[in-house]
Amino acid sequence: MIREFDVAFHVPGAMAADLNIRWNAPDDCQLLHMSGVTSNDAATTIQIGDEATAALHLAAYDIGAGANTVHERGDASAFTDWATGQYPRIQDGDTVVVAVDHDGDGGTSGADLTLVLRFAEG
Repeated sequence: MIREFDVAFHVPGAMAADLNIRWNAPDDCQLLHMSGVTSNDAATTIQIGDEATAALHLAAYDIGAGANTVHERGDASAFTDWATGQYPRIQDGDTVVVAVDHDGDGGTSGADLTLVLRFAEG
């Protein structure tokens, strides 16, 4: 059985600057799902990549103004937002970098950011 696991981040309060969140993969895995939300009608965007390429897995994606989700499995359009057209592959020890633009290039800053990444081992 393939084990799935979630990695969650929460930033309480109003964001005043961009964020750079890093996480090291403990095993080979695939990024299956991303869910991001702010508590306000914000222009907040995220990118998911690695240390060399900020948008390697997901280009700038709007997560302001309520829950926005990338790729529920079983969705016919499941791969349209991932940069490679398929679930991103992460190698053991790779650093996953989530770049958060708190105000989406000059818009309203996000508040109470919550981000969940779901991975499958293997």
